[in-house]
Amino acid sequence: MPSTHPDSNEALVRASLSRRAKAANIIGLYDGSRSPADAAETLKDKLPPLDVILLGMGEDGHIASLFPNDPANFSREPLAAVAGSDHPRLTLTPRALTQAEAIILAFTGSTKARIFNRALADGPAAELPVRHILRANTSVFIGP
Repeated sequence: MPSTHPDSNEALVRASLSRRAKAANIIGLYDGSRSPADAAETLKDKLPPLDVILLGMGEDGHIASLFPNDPANFSREPLAAVAGSDHPRLTLTPRALTQAEAIILAFTGSTKARIFNRALADGPAAELPVRHILRANTSVFIGP
């Protein structure tokens, strides 16, 4: 979705950056001239290594746009198209997310805390996608 859309994560990041950080190299994944599937194919070889990833977690255990039981949970590519219930999306896949040096997972509320505690137990990662990062060989910082 374009960075002007209210649900755009890119817009949220850009608006949240301090004046000095606005010079950061932000790679927007949206390109209105292509479908998310076409964008995933075009961008997969252009995605640089990721050092730090900041993720939120939804009340269903989703991270990025990796929703429970979506085929993107099993993708071997770094990016995948997702048919979200609200609009088509492009997401980083577990392959790309788990290669980061550090992942910061931020969530609040008792409902998300219960989901997080469920995610710590055994079970398929596709059922609660936050499990992908909890089981990764990376540093995961949980807050706030």
